Amino acid sequence: PALMAYFMRQKLALARRIMLRRLWRTCLFLDTDHDGMLTFFDLKYFYASILHRCHRMPKSCMIDLLNVDVPWLMEIEAQNQQLDYGHFSRVFNCTLLGKELLRRLLLDLEDDTGIWTLIKKVGDRSALKMCIGVLILLGLLQLVVDEEADKSAQQGLAQLDTIAQVEHAEHLDKIMVGTAYLCEQIHQYTHLHSVSLLMLDGLLYWEDGVCLPKAMDLPPHRISQVVNAKVANSNLRNEEVLQVCYPSLEDCSMGVTRSVALIDQSDKHRANGVWSLLNSVTVIILMLLYVYILNMKISTFSKTSLQPLRALLDDMVVLSSLELADIDDEDLPIDIVGKNSTNLADELQYLQNSFRTMRHAIRSWSKYVPPAIVSQLFSAGLEAEIGVVRTDATILFCDITSFETCCRDLYPQEVLDMLSMVTGTIADVIHRNGGTLLEFIGDEVLAAFNTPKPQDNHVYLAVATALQIHAAMRDMKYHSHLREIPIQCRCGVHSGPIFSGNIGSHKRMKYGLLGDGINLTARLKGLNSRYQTLTLVSESVVAEARGRNLLFRPIDSVAVKGKKEPTVVYEAMIPGSMQGARSTAQRHTEGFRLYQRRRFAEAREAFTEVAEAMEAAQGSGARDVPSRMLAARCEGYIECPPPPDWDGVERLVKKSFEETKLRDVEADVAEMQLPGQAETESDVSFTFSSEPCMTAQVSSC
Repeated sequence: PALMAYFMRQKLALARRIMLRRLWRTCLFLDTDHDGMLTFFDLKYFYASILHRCHRMPKSCMIDLLNVDVPWLMEIEAQNQQLDYGHFSRVFNCTLLGKELLRRLLLDLEDDTGIWTLIKKVGDRSALKMCIGVLILLGLLQLVVDEEADKSAQQGLAQLDTIAQVEHAEHLDKIMVGTAYLCEQIHQYTHLHSVSLLMLDGLLYWEDGVCLPKAMDLPPHRISQVVNAKVANSNLRNEEVLQVCYPSLEDCSMGVTRSVALIDQSDKHRANGVWSLLNSVTVIILMLLYVYILNMKISTFSKTSLQPLRALLDDMVVLSSLELADIDDEDLPIDIVGKNSTNLADELQYLQNSFRTMRHAIRSWSKYVPPAIVSQLFSAGLEAEIGVVRTDATILFCDITSFETCCRDLYPQEVLDMLSMVTGTIADVIHRNGGTLLEFIGDEVLAAFNTPKPQDNHVYLAVATALQIHAAMRDMKYHSHLREIPIQCRCGVHSGPIFSGNIGSHKRMKYGLLGDGINLTARLKGLNSRYQTLTLVSESVVAEARGRNLLFRPIDSVAVKGKKEPTVVYEAMIPGSMQGARSTAQRHTEGFRLYQRRRFAEAREAFTEVAEAMEAAQGSGARDVPSRMLAARCEGYIECPPPPDWDGVERLVKKSFEETKLRDVEADVAEMQLPGQAETESDVSFTFSSEPCMTAQVSSC
């Protein structure tokens, strides 16, 4: 295992590849401009988000990380304000937090049930088995060598002893120099074996490389002394000297030994040592080569199977959230995806192709179904079923003002292009604020906040979304083949209890909303045409969102069609849209309270002040319809007071309203004026219901 880790470090390479893949996906997700560049704010935001998710990290460790990383990041930020994807990844990986993430990823790969651990165990066992097999093979070879030891020295000594006995038998009367034949045989024997001393049949024939001119007869006790002295004087170790005896090859005691040969085996021992060293080196090289080849095979398997499988696992996790589902493998650089994608096994290639097909299908499905719903189904692992739950949510309705007029005389494709441009912008704003876009109904858009995904400040987010939609539409114009069409939207926002869930049949269903609050939101959106406002909200919205840097002013108290209970309608104003906006809204609210208390003269004065302030801020020709309308209504009630049971509620009998001039309303007011009183000016145009709002009061008066 240590050698495998030393050679290729495949586990670390796999962890780095996964880390780079995830960072690259993060860059693509953060790059909302799709220009391939990120800011240092994106990097710091990502850093803070990762640190926030490290729940198990002690606070002291977090402080240590920040103490080291923050100064370094500030230094890098001073040099680079913009980062490409590669620089973004390198900078984050160099932080202590990036290294900590890599370490945790390595620990994740070392999980006992992980595929890398299983492969590592197989490789370790294979290497261990190979080492044990080599050691067993060496042991067997050693046994074979011991069993087949060289017996030539003993056999040669036996033959020389026989020849010497024959020579001695022929010359019994005296001891003579060995015959030429015997010396020749002795020379051959000593040539084959490095003999330093040779005694045959009790006579000394060879010493120091010379065949003695006359054999020396030695008594048995002298033979032992000569042999020991020769060994001592040879400066050889005992294992380097071989003493061969005859006739007993095993017992060299003087009582039974007739012939003795001392053989110098130092050269043989050195040769055996060199050979043993070469064998050991060869075995080690072969083992290293085996480990290297095994590691290369594991590397190939990792690149062609393990890394694609891990990438596929990451893709599945990403797909379950749908937030990064739009990022394909084709968007990732080749050094992250890998160059061996074409060498995958057929089964793995088929699995990847099937997953890509499924991802495209789910991505298309998520365009029809709210992503939050799909994410819930993925997370719960459940199949969608019919059913709704009661929940508190904020509903937003939005449509294009005078859409039919905008579309007049346009080609069908131009209508579609204009609609796609507007609804696309609206959808982006809703998504940015965490809302769930439920439906496109012609030019209308229905969105919900706090369902199905919980949100703490859902009321504020819904109102902020409506105001941001108007800000995005302020300069938006569609250029058709006939004219330039300015775009303006109407929004209605209401918060309250509703029923949300899957509605329809068991075979075909959709995620929808049920309840009276949905209808009220739609009515609020339509009332914008009556009061010529952009965003109208209900009382519940104002109660929840007041004090969150939002401005509201009461517009009217109405009972929409189908409801008996009155609702005070408020206009959401953009903070900072005019100088003194907050004081103007407060003055309008004060005037509305006076109006409800039947103090019409004071209310008229307040509404007139608000109208003048609003119109001065909006520019020449602008008219503030809500304050002018209420001022005109107060004027009528001053001349013709309402009945005692008057509650200040306008009961509407229509769902939708068209723009009208205030001249109709002022005509009704004129009928209520006393004879001889001057008529009011009638050069101000307003949007109002087609029915005179004072008809009931005129008849009663």
